[in-house]
Amino acid sequence: MHLRTGPIRLPRKGFTLLEVLVVISIIALLAGLITAAANRALVRMDEVRVRSEISQLETALEQFKLTFGRYPPSRIVLSESGNYDPTNPLHQYSEQYLQALFPGINLQGGHDWDGDGALAPPNIFYDLQGQECLVFFLGGIPFTGIGPSGFSTDKTRPTLGPTDSKSRLGPFFEFDTSRLKLVRDVVPPIRRPNDPVSQRFYVYLDRYGSPYAYFLAGDAATNNYLNDCPDLVGPQFRPYVTAISVDPPVVKYHRPNSFQIVSAGKDKIFGSGGLYVPNDDNPQLSVYDYDNITNFSEGLLVPR
Repeated sequence: MHLRTGPIRLPRKGFTLLEVLVVISIIALLAGLITAAANRALVRMDEVRVRSEISQLETALEQFKLTFGRYPPSRIVLSESGNYDPTNPLHQYSEQYLQALFPGINLQGGHDWDGDGALAPPNIFYDLQGQECLVFFLGGIPFTGIGPSGFSTDKTRPTLGPTDSKSRLGPFFEFDTSRLKLVRDVVPPIRRPNDPVSQRFYVYLDRYGSPYAYFLAGDAATNNYLNDCPDLVGPQFRPYVTAISVDPPVVKYHRPNSFQIVSAGKDKIFGSGGLYVPNDDNPQLSVYDYDNITNFSEGLLVPR
């Protein structure tokens, strides 16, 4: 019989400190990789949602055109007393546009465009820029306590409320009311607080929290776009162009016969606009343009 005389090794009951540290390091590394992947997926999801929403806005604008024979403007002045200035080109354009949209309307008859139940005095003019026109014309009259509710089918009195005219034209788009904001409540404010238009008319925030910009092609024959969102995009921004030639001087715009919709993207900065060529280096673009999402680009303006 052989007796063991050396030390007896007992079974291990746990990990060594080194082994524990190695396991913790591996878990932390895996968690970091999973978190990074999840964050990328969330960023991509927001991008996809914005692009999808822009497509829905495009459809709504086309439905508006089918109903009224023209796209919504991207700049207009609304006067509830009809006190338009005959020497002001924008006032005259606004008067002509409303008369074309609502045949037979008497603009001097008084129309409650902001839906607050009272007519503004003759010296008050609501100057709607592109970001506000997008909501006003697709949504309709923004009645107090109700929100955008379309227009009356009586085109001589389009501002009649739903209780007076149950048959409606629009809304043409189902806005998420949690993202409808008065311009005075957008941070940072995009208008002066005492501007009367900021009290009643809305902008629509994208998934990142910045209002959508909307530009209408003013003259298809000359590819003429105007900077109709100056308070939102800044005075230096211009709608995106496909080509610029010096001799002869020609500027060709994306979507020359319709409109441009632009989301500022994750950084909430529109950039400079201007020349954009898909799959090109676009040297004239600002870095702030790169994450913009539009109705003529598949996702980000400059894919990363």
